[in-house]
Amino acid sequence: MAGRILIVGNDEDLIAIVRHHLVTQGHEVLHTLDGTEGPVIAMRELPDLVISDTCMSDCDGFAQAAELRLESSLHALPIILLTKAGDPGVLARADRFGVKHCLPKPVARDALLAAVASSLRQRTGCGASL
Repeated sequence: MAGRILIVGNDEDLIAIVRHHLVTQGHEVLHTLDGTEGPVIAMRELPDLVISDTCMSDCDGFAQAAELRLESSLHALPIILLTKAGDPGVLARADRFGVKHCLPKPVARDALLAAVASSLRQRTGCGASL
């Protein structure tokens, strides 16, 4: 199932890799290198999924998740967070914002695509989410 996915992060190489993996699977990809623009773009474009880095110079991925949860049209929007490997407490923090998937950087292609597929199923209500 292809979806419309917004990627937010300020690491151009990471964005390019994630974008490549998604486009080759038929997804439409929007992206921004400005973390503060992520929620604005999400509210305007209404993507099916947001993938966000947690560690950006201009914004925190957890703060973005919190902001998205406050917007009624986006409160159920699936979010995947890309985290620093071994980041303690990340799952507990993510769970507070309804984030079901946290993937360590560098992100593995298969893990990314599995999390995307699960998140898109969650969005459409088809199948069980992880």
